[in-house]
Amino acid sequence: MSSQRRCILCVDDNHCYRRYIEFVFSDSYDLVFAASGEECIETYREELIDIVLIDSALPDISATEICEILKDDPIMTGVPVIFLTEYISSSERICVYRSGGDDYLSKEVSPNELHAVVDIALEELAA
Repeated sequence: MSSQRRCILCVDDNHCYRRYIEFVFSDSYDLVFAASGEECIETYREELIDIVLIDSALPDISATEICEILKDDPIMTGVPVIFLTEYISSSERICVYRSGGDDYLSKEVSPNELHAVVDIALEELAA
């Protein structure tokens, strides 16, 4: 495996949550941020992204629609998409998985658990 750091694309319109993601991951991963679905679509085409963390409630485009766009693009083949939300319902989970989402976590997840989920997803991608 390359010594180059992996890159996380965090898509969230909440500045405080983007800062939290920076706090959790900046020592281990390169980070790219997008504050909207439209910005996400522009950004992933310009950066080499290894994993996407996406807020399930974005202001412009639904997160499941963005996930479908990402998963349909050949340059994103195999890139894990993990949804983060403040509220998890069974029907939302089903929509996430149908759109190609790889995991679905509460935004209240501990920093250690969030880091572990990302680490494991990237280890599985490398295997």
